[in-house]
Amino acid sequence: MTKIVKRILIGLAAALLLAAFLVPGLARRADAAEAPAAPAAETATAAEEAAEPRLFATLTLSMRGEGTQKVFATVKNEFTLFPSTVQVLISLYASAEFTTDYNKMSLQTSKLTEDLNMGSTLEVSASTSGKTLYWLARVEYRENGGAWKTLETGPLLYDGNGNHIEQ
Repeated sequence: MTKIVKRILIGLAAALLLAAFLVPGLARRADAAEAPAAPAAETATAAEEAAEPRLFATLTLSMRGEGTQKVFATVKNEFTLFPSTVQVLISLYASAEFTTDYNKMSLQTSKLTEDLNMGSTLEVSASTSGKTLYWLARVEYRENGGAWKTLETGPLLYDGNGNHIEQ
């Protein structure tokens, strides 16, 4: 064989080995980051899970105010490995009292999408009604109909104009 053919074959073998080690590692990292299942999450047997392709999605959650008497929460699908669906529910909660438990806050608004594509965002906003309140953004999502995962911003204080107050 010529040197060029040998180099191509060695390169292909190296790429295949890297892919074999990289993809299972990403799937394990996604599984380790799972939060407790949300209500109505489907459970699958080990055989069903093994038959499904693994998916890895990276979502980011942010909250902001713009001085317009509104608070905004935005979730973005930064990256999705393998084509599939990422179902996302974003919610915005508020409370006059400081708490880290969204169940003790009032739901202001929420929005659901059946598939948040890579690079896409989903946003909700709510009026401050001129009141200084603690706000918390929460996202529940699942990849390919799998187990529910959650992201939260934690409580942040915004004044009645929608300006963030550092604590």
